[in-house]
Amino acid sequence: MFSSVGFECILWDINKCPYTFNERSIVCHEDNVMCYKQRNGGSYRFVYYIDNTPVSGLQIMVNNGRAEAANVFTVKEHRRKGYSKIVFQEALKHFRHISFSKNRNREGQIYVESCEHITKLSKRLTVNN
Repeated sequence: MFSSVGFECILWDINKCPYTFNERSIVCHEDNVMCYKQRNGGSYRFVYYIDNTPVSGLQIMVNNGRAEAANVFTVKEHRRKGYSKIVFQEALKHFRHISFSKNRNREGQIYVESCEHITKLSKRLTVNN
């Protein structure tokens, strides 16, 4: 499927990716999104599927009760179609507040800005600059 085991690995299932061990499915609200929670830790994955194929994913890490969008990835041919925003919107249904660290590249900054737009009225997003 993928040639590396970088962050795109969050799109794989628990049998194919070393990062997705010991997970359980949790209830999702969005069509085409599957949600997973690590059983003994604070990692959550929100994965968007098209025809049973994962195309976009978001990882939320929870530490000391604080949720942070740690990683996001969309398969190249599916970018710019809003799938990463859909998984972010799903994550907002699970957490009262989501923050972003300043540790991000240019594409990550664009993603944060699009998420700021989504959450402008809800005030549930913090961007640490």
